[in-house]
Amino acid sequence: MKKQALLNALICAAAVTAGATAFAQSAPAAEPAPQAAPAAAAPAAQMLTIRQVYDLLEKQGYRNITDIELDRREYEVKADNAQGQRVELDVDVHTGKIVSEHRDD
Repeated sequence: MKKQALLNALICAAAVTAGATAFAQSAPAAEPAPQAAPAAAAPAAQMLTIRQVYDLLEKQGYRNITDIELDRREYEVKADNAQGQRVELDVDVHTGKIVSEHRDD
């Protein structure tokens, strides 16, 4: 009886091994890695945070910086310029570049 059980176990093990080998041989080849997207499809630049805008303006000499609000593609900012005048600035949300500056009445 033990010989029969051992023989059955060996047959099962051989069948499993043969099946795994056959599966490994018939597995499809790996897909090639996708090509990099063209430059035109590059993601848009990340928006600057309010803190980043504040720090950039402060480095440029603006003080008493308040009311930083996002308006479409620009931050609207109220601040005192280097001459002490109260101004309103429009700041590009991606670059931090001042797009316009005019006195805040």
